[in-house]
Amino acid sequence: LSTLRGQGCYSSRKGVYCPTNAIYWIIECHKGQAKTLVITNLADTGKKKLRQVTAAVEPTFVHDLVRGKDVARWSWGSETKIILPQDPDHPASAVPVETLKVKFPKTFAFFKGFEKEIRACALLEQFFNPKSDPFYSSYNVGGYTYSPFKVVWKEICQEIEAVVIEDPDRSVIPDHKLVMVAFDRAEPAYFLSGLLNSIPIGLFVRSYAVQTSISGHIFDYVALPQFDSKDATHREIAKLALNCHKGKAGKIAEMEEQLEQVVAL
Repeated sequence: LSTLRGQGCYSSRKGVYCPTNAIYWIIECHKGQAKTLVITNLADTGKKKLRQVTAAVEPTFVHDLVRGKDVARWSWGSETKIILPQDPDHPASAVPVETLKVKFPKTFAFFKGFEKEIRACALLEQFFNPKSDPFYSSYNVGGYTYSPFKVVWKEICQEIEAVVIEDPDRSVIPDHKLVMVAFDRAEPAYFLSGLLNSIPIGLFVRSYAVQTSISGHIFDYVALPQFDSKDATHREIAKLALNCHKGKAGKIAEMEEQLEQVVAL
């Protein structure tokens, strides 16, 4: 384990923080008239219960949402959507109010109906200027959020269970219960997932981490290498990790054993 100790070269991020999931998370979504989507908000998250609204919105800002419960070792799914009106050119900022009102009036009307509830959330005052920033702004959003390849794992878990979200359309959004590392290419993403899911790395993390809390701080302790396309071992790790993602349940254990042997090199 001493050979693994050191500063990592990866930058990790948490997923998106919305002012309140009850408004931004979508439990029902289907096509409406005139190129719209008809959405229904979650309304009840267990902590806050808000009005449930069914409304037509423009599809531009509706994405698949991946939560902690949707992620497992080598696999992920999406049962929920999210409406996230962030500026495509400047993802860290929400679309300006006047722009959203004119270009996406249905989306603006949806959020305007919840303005009072959104402004009551602590997130707006904590991370934004309520007087100048759009009231529907979300935190922890950037270009990385929309990267075509994201390695994600749960922040709270007993073991690292990493998976690559391969998203060519850049429409899958991780929530804040997930930690992620963003990539523009597939091979480096699968390489990192192979390392994170390996026995040596899992053992190293258990040696320092609180049992149920595994965050992006792993890279402060583990000196994981960057992917080198000229390194045959790196290419083999990426290939085996990809096979684990695509493999059937009964054969993954055999592929993982091969992966362990190569990672150990």
